[in-house]
Amino acid sequence: MFHTGICENTVSKRTIISVITGLKNLLSERIYTVTQSSVKESSFSEVVNREGCIFLKDFEVHGASLFDLYKSFTSSNFFSEDTKHFLVVLHQIIKASELISSNTGSYPSLLLNSVFIDEEGGNIVFLPHKLIEFLNKYRDVEEQLILFYPLERPSGVSPSHQHDLTLSLARILYLFFSKNQKSKDSVILDISNFMNNTPRVLCDAIWKILYGKKFGLETFNKLIYSMIRKEKGNVREKIPLARKRKVALFKYSLKQFFIKKRTLLIIIVVLVTVLSYLFMDYFSHRKKIDYTIGLEPRQVVELYFQAVDTLDMDMLDSVFYKRTGREIKDEVSRIYVMSRLEQTVGTRIVKPEELEEEDLRNLSSQDQKIKIYGIEDVEIQELSSGVNPIFHTKYKKYISAGEELSIYSLEETIYLKEYNDHWYIIRIERKIAD
Repeated sequence: MFHTGICENTVSKRTIISVITGLKNLLSERIYTVTQSSVKESSFSEVVNREGCIFLKDFEVHGASLFDLYKSFTSSNFFSEDTKHFLVVLHQIIKASELISSNTGSYPSLLLNSVFIDEEGGNIVFLPHKLIEFLNKYRDVEEQLILFYPLERPSGVSPSHQHDLTLSLARILYLFFSKNQKSKDSVILDISNFMNNTPRVLCDAIWKILYGKKFGLETFNKLIYSMIRKEKGNVREKIPLARKRKVALFKYSLKQFFIKKRTLLIIIVVLVTVLSYLFMDYFSHRKKIDYTIGLEPRQVVELYFQAVDTLDMDMLDSVFYKRTGREIKDEVSRIYVMSRLEQTVGTRIVKPEELEEEDLRNLSSQDQKIKIYGIEDVEIQELSSGVNPIFHTKYKKYISAGEELSIYSLEETIYLKEYNDHWYIIRIERKIAD
């Protein structure tokens, strides 16, 4: 009989019932026993609960599984008896798999606990994939990751091509050589990072296979056989730079970062692209124009309102003395940037005078691709002249956000002073009108 490893002292009675039911549906799955030149098919006949443990009747498995060999494999040197024994087993599995393929038309599955090597009896047993896969669901998750590691195919699917089997064999070799090191479930490294003195030809072959390149099963088998017969070399071959641990881990970490932060990076790229466009557009249109030359104080005030209405930052800078008017400049600059952003997505900025009064009151009925900005009804009154001109102004500012249109009635007191034959605004006091 075959012990499934599931007993009542580790699982509930409900689980035991579920396991027995599931196994009964899988009893017809074929078992393959391969000797040197023949393949024998058989199957389990019955599910038995003996002393609280579940057994499968009418087939007895001898020898050690690949999983048993994996747990006992401790070598870190390629030229060791432990490594040589593993390669011999791998070579025997390849020959047995080819024999099964010639008899059945497909290759066997290589779950680590579905392949048993009976060295005394001289045979290899391949237990049914679906049956072992079902039993593995009741093992620890970390153990499952190791047992299923050789397979990259969908669950329950047997390899149909030589490349599938070659890939499984390469993954088994990589799993053994990289045992207890952080690589099996992350980045694939050159196997010489784990196993000292590994011949470069074997390292290159495993690297190619694991990274998806075609590699014939016969070629792989010959390579394994040549490794079994290989004598210890005197020259230690160097690892290519791209395959060195630190370089490979860095490349992998960088790739994972881009995968995890892909959405954020796309947003950043879009924002950088848009902002670059805006700033390039802004600076490409900047011209060193002396806007205030020859203007009287009242004309400078009128130029100020023209700059605010047209969002002309150059003109606005020219009417203020040095760093004065920072709050107003920042406000106009924000509106300028937002307007340019909206224009990039097809939104049209219109002046309030371009729309009828009724349209302004019913902005929600307008095309949502329209945004309104501008100032109207500007009144300028001179309060003081001479060397310190002062003006009192009133105006309405229109600005829309979504379906809402905000209309502000503002009053400003504007102070000017002359520097180097130019009149500049040196201070503005603003308040919302009653």
